[in-house]
Amino acid sequence: MTRSATIVLALMTSTAIASSAGAQAFDGDYTATIRCTAFPGTDIGAFSQQMKFKVAGTTITGERNVGTPTQVGALGTVEKWTGTLGPDGAIAVTSNSASSRAPIQGSFGGTATRAGFDLKGRQTYTTSRTGGSSTRDCSVTAKR
Repeated sequence: MTRSATIVLALMTSTAIASSAGAQAFDGDYTATIRCTAFPGTDIGAFSQQMKFKVAGTTITGERNVGTPTQVGALGTVEKWTGTLGPDGAIAVTSNSASSRAPIQGSFGGTATRAGFDLKGRQTYTTSRTGGSSTRDCSVTAKR
């Protein structure tokens, strides 16, 4: 092998190791707070709620119980969050509660650091009664 080929191979190997190590730097459990505005035209008001996330390699997952402002406790619906985390800390996440009573879908993006991450995005609620939908803004702040 020539000296040039050896150098190129060494650089490629070190880059692959660094990318893998970079993703692992974010691994762990995170406690988060989600804050959302009200869904306009519905009785679903603004809220702030604790939730949990887990990062493993390039995968990020989380969930929260879905409730209503006039109800104590949850509707028994779990909103699932899944997404990807790049070696540079870029996050892309979607959320989905498949309930016929409170179907909510969302899309979020943000950036992670070793201490936590911040996400911003929107959720859409589609009512089964009228078939109409409403969209709200949300943000998530997560810490280890």
